[in-house]
Amino acid sequence: MSCGGPVEPLSAAKPRAPPLAEGLHDCAALVGGWMTMGRLDVSVWNLALPLALAAGCGPQVGVAEGDGDGDGTGTSVSSSDTGPGPECNDASDCSYGYQCVAGHCEYECYCGCGSAPPPPENRFRCAEGGYYECYSDYACDPNEECIGYVCMPRVECPSTTLVLETAMSLSFTDGGPARALAYVPADGIDSTRLAALQDTRVTLVDQGGAVPWVEAGVPLSAMAVGSIDGDEVNDVIVAQAGETQALQVWRGLSDGTLEPTMTVDLALAADELVLGDLQGDGAVDVVLRDAQGVWIAVGDGAGGLAPPTLLRPGGAAAIALLDADGDGVQDLAYGDEGGFGLIWGSEQTHSVLSERLVLDVIGLHAGRFRGGVDLDLVGVDSGDNLWSWLGPVVTDDERQAPGGGNAVLSEAGDVEGDGSDDLLRIDGDGLLRLSKGASPDDPSDLPLSCERLVQLPWLPTTIALNGSDLATTDGTEVTVYRLVLP
Repeated sequence: MSCGGPVEPLSAAKPRAPPLAEGLHDCAALVGGWMTMGRLDVSVWNLALPLALAAGCGPQVGVAEGDGDGDGTGTSVSSSDTGPGPECNDASDCSYGYQCVAGHCEYECYCGCGSAPPPPENRFRCAEGGYYECYSDYACDPNEECIGYVCMPRVECPSTTLVLETAMSLSFTDGGPARALAYVPADGIDSTRLAALQDTRVTLVDQGGAVPWVEAGVPLSAMAVGSIDGDEVNDVIVAQAGETQALQVWRGLSDGTLEPTMTVDLALAADELVLGDLQGDGAVDVVLRDAQGVWIAVGDGAGGLAPPTLLRPGGAAAIALLDADGDGVQDLAYGDEGGFGLIWGSEQTHSVLSERLVLDVIGLHAGRFRGGVDLDLVGVDSGDNLWSWLGPVVTDDERQAPGGGNAVLSEAGDVEGDGSDDLLRIDGDGLLRLSKGASPDDPSDLPLSCERLVQLPWLPTTIALNGSDLATTDGTEVTVYRLVLP
């Protein structure tokens, strides 16, 4: 039986993680209960057979222009980074599960090629776009760990603990539950504050208490805070829900108050608003996502917004802005049930980052996860699987890190204050995981490592991160924790 697509020559490039889910569908009957959402269950009880089957399922990579054993059939093989295998003249000189390739015995890579994974000296398996060599640390050397399906040098972490210190706590007495939180950018008028989206208003929260900031008078579904008129004083844009859907623009005044200036009609209530310059003209635009797709309301630089136009049809689960190609113009990244993609701001053309069977996307974050100046992109799904693309051109390389459970919330920021952004996730039981950002000279070239854990007193409904300050709410009470790394 054959699984996979066209045969391609082996590359001498450094192995990297491929799209494991692609090409597995033809072998789903064999993998059976081990396959869930395009991934294999790799517990110790189910490891051997899925590894063997997965080694051959999917697009295959051959040698010598696809003729792996010189017989013109294009049989795929796996290669070794530890030197060639035993010498041979033909397959009869090799052990079961191996074939003779270019005078050396190499591990076969096709469906049903054996009941156990290859030995360490032939641990690479082939797939489209590169190689994968592990599903768990079991397949790696003692000084390595399996990250993104590739054996990487093990990073020694000084500690696995994280401490919570309560910095602020208050309860809302009116206005309805807080459904979204956002730190207000410092604008020279006030110190850093927290904005909370309630039923029909936006409330400012700080050590002095909570005061209404925007009184919209209609149901609201999303908010964004930042200057859109170039005066560096924070404006507030809210998405109006209810019987009519629209964007409301509230202009920030020099005394810190707001005044409504305009309303832009929407087709549907927006689920998320993001501010950025996708036109490269210096004016701030508003990007929004709703059940129909991702839209842009182009800004004029003076606080005005054009009616939204569709950037991409289909509901996205998360969006993020970053300069993905270093041309000085912000681009739009999105994640949905079909994978991840980019809309290039300079031309508004579309590129696919990944088309995989992924679990529900719960977060998409742009940050300097390796320090330095280049922006990386990290996506998080509900299985706590991490999908990362490294800058300066984020489409060049994809890395995957299998999750350790589940995730319902995620945020990114420089928690340690060392110049590298860190990634925070919270699971359904309120367990907080903080993955440390790497340094620019990290030899593993991995964006995240050294996970620290702490249990939250409750499961938040939404969060916001500002440095080491984590704002949480269950709707009625807001608590800001300071994350301390011992």
